[in-house]
Amino acid sequence: VRPPTRFVSGTDFTLWIQRVELYMKEAAIPEEKRGQELVSLLAEDDAFRIVSQMGLLCADTVEYAAVKTCLQRQFSPEGVELEWQRRLHTAQQKKTESLTEFAGRLCMLADKAFPSWKAKERLEMARNQFINGVASSSIQLKLMQERPDTLDNAVTLACQLESIESAQRTLQTTKQAAAPSEDTTGGTNAAIASGGTNSRGYQELAAQVTSLTQRLDSLL
Repeated sequence: VRPPTRFVSGTDFTLWIQRVELYMKEAAIPEEKRGQELVSLLAEDDAFRIVSQMGLLCADTVEYAAVKTCLQRQFSPEGVELEWQRRLHTAQQKKTESLTEFAGRLCMLADKAFPSWKAKERLEMARNQFINGVASSSIQLKLMQERPDTLDNAVTLACQLESIESAQRTLQTTKQAAAPSEDTTGGTNAAIASGGTNSRGYQELAAQVTSLTQRLDSLL
């Protein structure tokens, strides 16, 4: 009786383990040796490393049921979905990731985590994690208060808030740079910077913040 091909990541685990058990039955492999036989059928890739890291190869007798359960959790369709669900529920926006990129990654995770769900339901899961995982605490608080009904609306609101925060920071920096400062002789020198708070550049920036705020108010 020939054993099945070695298991590698990406193989249909459910079908493969059925072939393994049929092979062991036909080959009359004793129960106490089936664990070691199962391990011998693993290619030296993720599957073998997972079993090794779980400490299942350290015992004198490798338990078949323990190795099979370990592999099922990682490679059966149910186990794979659970892993994607874990990744979705713990996803956080990365420092180098824009809001739209973060939303796109969540959509991908939701598709893999809940393949049998309707698209609308998957998008709802992505929206919920977008609110929970956005990096800015102030944006997150506003999203939690407003509870946008779709992922698109959540991303739009978050981007508007991000633009306002960025413009406000620039405005504050410009204002501070233009503020009067005392020199070493006690006199007062105006920091030219952008020409002071009455300059055209400063006024345009302030108008930009006002415009963004008004646009945001129209969304709420």
